Amino acid sequence: MSKKCCLSYFFGIFLVMGGLSSAHAETFQKEVIFSPMLGVHEFHSDQDLDTGFSLGAGLGYRFDPRWMAEVMVHGSKTEHKNTDVDTKALHVSANALHIFRPDKSFRPYGAAGMGILSTDPEGGKAERAFALNAGGGFFVDIVKDLAFRMDFRGVLPPDGMDWNLAAHAGLAWTFGRTSSVVPILTPPKPLDSDGDGVPDTLDRCPDTPAGVPVDQWGCPLDSDGDGVPDYRDRCPDTPAGVPVDQWGCPLDSDGDGVPDYRDRCPDTPAGVPVDQWGCPIDSDGDGVPDHLDHCPGTPAGARVNERGCWEIQGLTFGTASNVIDSQYHGILDEVVTVLRRNPDLKIEVSGYTDSRGADAYNRRLSRERASAVRDYFVSKGIDIGRLQVVGHGPDNPIADNDTPEGRAMNRRVELVPVP
Repeated sequence: MSKKCCLSYFFGIFLVMGGLSSAHAETFQKEVIFSPMLGVHEFHSDQDLDTGFSLGAGLGYRFDPRWMAEVMVHGSKTEHKNTDVDTKALHVSANALHIFRPDKSFRPYGAAGMGILSTDPEGGKAERAFALNAGGGFFVDIVKDLAFRMDFRGVLPPDGMDWNLAAHAGLAWTFGRTSSVVPILTPPKPLDSDGDGVPDTLDRCPDTPAGVPVDQWGCPLDSDGDGVPDYRDRCPDTPAGVPVDQWGCPLDSDGDGVPDYRDRCPDTPAGVPVDQWGCPIDSDGDGVPDHLDHCPGTPAGARVNERGCWEIQGLTFGTASNVIDSQYHGILDEVVTVLRRNPDLKIEVSGYTDSRGADAYNRRLSRERASAVRDYFVSKGIDIGRLQVVGHGPDNPIADNDTPEGRAMNRRVELVPVP
């Protein structure tokens, strides 16, 4: 079957469908549409013509919501590829347009038609012949009665061997509306585009997904008022005023599983276990969270340093000395109180020195300092079997050994619970 026969068959179906469609009984205002357009016309290779600028217009009569008859006239000017002879082309056609979304602001359409295609070379003989066309396009509303229009056509020229291609853009002005049927006495059912039970005239949310419960204004229900409708809300009971994410769940800035509005420690590092208030867990209750605590298991009431280790705070020794000054007895008595409250607690008394001196000497000196503290505890009635003595020398400094103040802090004794 030839291309011309195929197009004729397709055009015939268009006309039959148009006749069937007009049988509906809906009230519709017929209208006239005028479309000035400009674009380009690309001629098939056998015509030896360059692509030319095209100017034209269409005058259509929309007799049905989905169908329009239109006369189109397009003129273009081009040149012959081999001789540079100016050539004028004129395409006049009658067309049928099928509009696929007649009640929307964006309305695509298919089109087919027939007419006359003429070419008139300067100084030559004009040719005119019957031509068929098929294509489509769309209207996009700008304001009432004015729309932007794009139109694309394939035009089958007289020889029937190949297609010309034409593309045009312009405006579509609607006027001359007349009712096509007598209005029905009973009012029509209000239009409800999204099918939510609220007519479009009242619907403040006209694009609600199918099946979503809505309020009286046609908007999806939002039971907790967080701005995320129930059908998307993964946290449907969010308290009033709490900021939420796109899924309706309270924000959790540090990702610890406790929402910000309840999080008393909003900057918890990633991966750190937290309690119900979003604060890092502190198993021994010494004020240093587990992820920073170098000495877990500190007994209640013990004073710890920033590392979470039980330290006899303030107790330091003079250079090369293991003698405990009497001013520190009160601090040691606090430790004795903790040991008495925990009779099953065993501790390691760890002595330290600064970095000056030989390593062997410092380790012996640090042990002597730890022994001095142990002996004080024993003198207060603490069983010596609960006390282990270790001398670490200059290991694990807690301050800078390059300053007098730092060295004094490093000459210390720490207490470590042991199994």
